[in-house]
Formats: sequence, structure tokens, C-alpha cells
Amino acid sequence: MKRFAPLFALFAVLVMLTAAGCVAPAAPASEMAEEEMMEVVSTGGVTLPDDAAPLDQQVFRSAGIEGKHFDTMRNEYEGFAYEATIEQLAKMGPEGDWHPAAADSWELSDDGRTWTFHLRQDAKWSDGVPVTADDWVYSFRRYLNPEMANVYAWFLFDLENGEAYNKGEVEVEELGVKKIDDYTFSLTTKVPIPYYMFKINWHAAPVPRHMVEEHGDDWANDPATAPSNGPYRIAEWNRGKNVIFTPNPHYTGPYPATFEQRVQVIIPEVGAPLLQMYQAGDIDGGVGVTGDDLVQVLADPQLSQEAYISVMNRGVYIYMNQRTPPFDNILVRQAFAHAVDRTSLCDSVMRGTCIPAHGFLPKDFPCERNDDPELIAFQNYDPELAADLMAQAGYPGGEGFPELTIYTKEGEFIREAEAIQRMLADNLGVSLTPQNVERAFYVDQMRNGELKVALNRWGADFIDPSNFVDWWDDPAASYFTGWTDEEYRNLIDTARPMAMSTERCDLYHDALKILARDAIGVFVMNPVQAVLYKDYVSGLTLTDDGTLGVYNMMLLDSAYVKE
Repeated sequence: MKRFAPLFALFAVLVMLTAAGCVAPAAPASEMAEEEMMEVVSTGGVTLPDDAAPLDQQVFRSAGIEGKHFDTMRNEYEGFAYEATIEQLAKMGPEGDWHPAAADSWELSDDGRTWTFHLRQDAKWSDGVPVTADDWVYSFRRYLNPEMANVYAWFLFDLENGEAYNKGEVEVEELGVKKIDDYTFSLTTKVPIPYYMFKINWHAAPVPRHMVEEHGDDWANDPATAPSNGPYRIAEWNRGKNVIFTPNPHYTGPYPATFEQRVQVIIPEVGAPLLQMYQAGDIDGGVGVTGDDLVQVLADPQLSQEAYISVMNRGVYIYMNQRTPPFDNILVRQAFAHAVDRTSLCDSVMRGTCIPAHGFLPKDFPCERNDDPELIAFQNYDPELAADLMAQAGYPGGEGFPELTIYTKEGEFIREAEAIQRMLADNLGVSLTPQNVERAFYVDQMRNGELKVALNRWGADFIDPSNFVDWWDDPAASYFTGWTDEEYRNLIDTARPMAMSTERCDLYHDALKILARDAIGVFVMNPVQAVLYKDYVSGLTLTDDGTLGVYNMMLLDSAYVKE
């Protein structure tokens, strides 16, 4: 029987109401008549469990926006990036441990800077060409090559001479990426980075050198010239409709294909009715719902039994551009921080679909200490203090404060922004008009420093506190606020190369208190999410307590469709 994610106390009533709708599980395969049991072996060579549906029903459909190409090492946010087709060096299991994938093994040097990867020697691209260290080394070098003009090249600036090579200041041979032999290569970072496995398996994927050199960038525009190294290959790209993946006939790794097809249904970037598509049976899983959709899911007897619930690895905050008035004034920012009633926002406005946050790290994230009274005090709800701070800033009762637009993007956090607008008007006398815009406009305005105030979010790229704290003081990041602080920089620079420990967390927590104290952002909430999978999708790789895990890269590796 399927195991479900434990629900938080705020969902307890809904759970009790929906429990009555549970349906008894089907009889196990062992109780079926022998003549009804047939062995099902996937094209990938996996003998599926006894309750598996026939091969022609082993199809899993999910949804995603359409990429411009398949080259994630040219621009990972323009390229299709699917775990089905790209086998990275290692895969994280549901409990947060690393498992061999493209690399059979790896080791870290004594100084903590050089990671050596030993590749699986029988690995092949889906066109039958061997995958070797040359492909991996070529991919890293190409990612940082200044001629590529990769806007996300800074993701790999941690590599020795990564930034210098990208700026054309050193030759490629000086980059910290070295081939050792045909199936071994190394990556050397500027300083020890204990979490580098997280980062490298998020931002790095191999490209087929033989295809890139033959076709140039056009290799990634056509499935015929875009072979994969993972368990599935790209069979069809029906533009505007779907991408179809089928088993890679040359895959020899530890995660062979269980499905006969994986279909990525193309959806618009904004406003896709994912829950409705799921309810209609157009997609089978991987549907994350928040906000009003989450309330609907938890109230539905069937949907609630298909939901895996968790607090997202995501922090939602009020972004304030500190380059220009009024947010260059710390008193204004602190007034905003004390004027927002986070408990009311989550419990009443959002009906329990978020949890209040006074710090930037999400609940249960490594080094998270959001229950620290000192941290809470920096941004606790105190409308009298907020009004006093606003008066000290020169805007008593909001007098003289400019009328501003508080932006949201892609339809996300609209109701939250409206509630915050009312709180700021009631408690500070300021006038903010919520406006939802397309992502491209939003990001361009923020990058150009033209966005004044917005409700924004940051989600984990990898599971380490550095992922949440580094970019606040990084002028290379797209969402740079215009703020720098020497004490903050010293804290995070000291913590970054350290192995995970109480001391490391102390340093990060001190840095997070600076963010909260100076109201560099107004930290509002962590969203709660349900991820839906149909009850006929079985074999999901879950944690011991039945949840999806912190950052589970193996979720669908053993999944199949039940009869």
C-alpha cells in the first residue's frame, strides 16, 4: 500500500475528514490466480513487479514548459533538462545520500579541493558512441568558454581559474578541469567546498562532443542529433505539444528504463492548469500544488490520498531595491519588516498553505534556526514599532512616502501581495499597488535595478545554506539588491569551505541575523506544497517514512504503472 507524507498539524482536520474516503487496497499479486500473472519485462531490461500493467501501458506523462533546445550546458534555463535523458555523475537518494551514476566512484583530495571521478567504462550515448572523460572535460570547458557567452557561467566560477578563463585572462589548460585518462577526470575548486557534489550535479551535464563538433550549436535542436547518456533517449519533439522519451538501447547504467515512454506535455510558461490536467488524466504525476489548489487537494478524498506534503525548500520575501530611496533607508526597511503579520497571512489569508518565516532558510533546511527568539525579534509583527520607525525615517503615517508598485510574477503570490499591501497601508499608511507581470519583464527590471519592491522567492538549487546566503552579497547574481556588508561577507567566506558542523551553522546563522536585522529582505513565509502522483504510479523511491525526501533525484528510477 502506498505510503504517504506525514501531514503537519495545520492539516490534521482535513486529514481526518478525508480519511473516511480511503479505498481498500487491491489484493496483492500473490493472491491472484496463477494464470492471471504474467511477467512484464521493460524494454530497458527491468522485470517489473507482479502487479505491473502490460508494456503498452507503461507510459508516464508529466508537464513542463518548452525549452529552446536540448543544450543545458549552453544555457540550462533555455534547454530541456530531464533526469531521464541526462545521467549526471551521481544521484541523490531520498535520504540525502549519494549513489553512483555516470561515475562508478569518486574521491576527494586531502586538501578538500580536487574531486576525481571514475566513469563507468561501458557507458554509451544513445547513438552507440562511448561516453568518455573527453566528453565531460569538453563540456566543462565549453560551459565557461568566453566565446559561448553563457549567462550562467558564474555557476562554475568556484572552479580554479573558472572566472579568469571565462573572462579570457588565462588559457583553458589552467582551468581546474583535467583529463586523467579515458575514463577519469578531475575538478579542482579554488577553495574547499564540502557541498560541491550538490552543486556539480545540479549545474553540470555532459554534451556529446562528437555531435557538437560536427553540427555546432544546432546539434541540440533536433532529437536526431541530440543523443542522451541516460536511461531514456529523445525520440520526438513535437513542438508546442510534447517531447517523447523512449528507452536508450545503449544504456548500461544502474537505473535502466522501466517505462516504455516518458512524455513531457508542453504547457505555457504562465497560467498552466496543471491540477485540472491531472484531474482530467492528461498527466500522471509530478504536479506540485500550493495555495488555493493545495486547499482543494487536501479537501478532496481521492486527491489527498495521492498527495505528498512538505514545506518547500523555498523562502518568500519582500525584495527592496536599496540602490535608491526609499529603501536605501534602513528604518524604512525595518518598518516594513515589523508591519507584516505573517501568522495572519498564513493561517487566515492563505488558509494554512504556508508557514510564517522570520529568517531566510526554509524549515528543516541544514543550519535552519528559525525558532531563535533573537532572529524572530528582528522582524516580528509589531505595528506600533513599525509606525515609529516610519516616523523616524521621515514618513510619519506614510506622509510623503512615494506611491509604489509591488510586483509579482507568473501569477505567483498575488493574494499574498494583496494582503501585504493592506497590512502596510493599515500599519504604515503607505500605498503599494500589486501588479502581476511576466517573468521576463520582472527579471529584466530587477537585473537592471529598475524594480523597487516585489514579492519574490528563492528556492534551493542544492541542499546547503550557502545556496541561500551567498547571492545576497554577490554582484554577479541576477537578483543583486545593491547591498554589501563586510561583516556578512567575512562570515559566509569563513563558513563556506568548512565541513558541516555546529560551528559552521553558527557562522551562517550570524550572517542570517544580519540579513534580518538590517531588513535586507522582509522574510515572510515558506510555502507548503503537495506533489501529486496517480495511485497507479507505483514504485516511487521514497524516504523511510514515505516522503519524497529533501532533494530526491531517484524518485522515478524504479517507478512503473500498475495494472
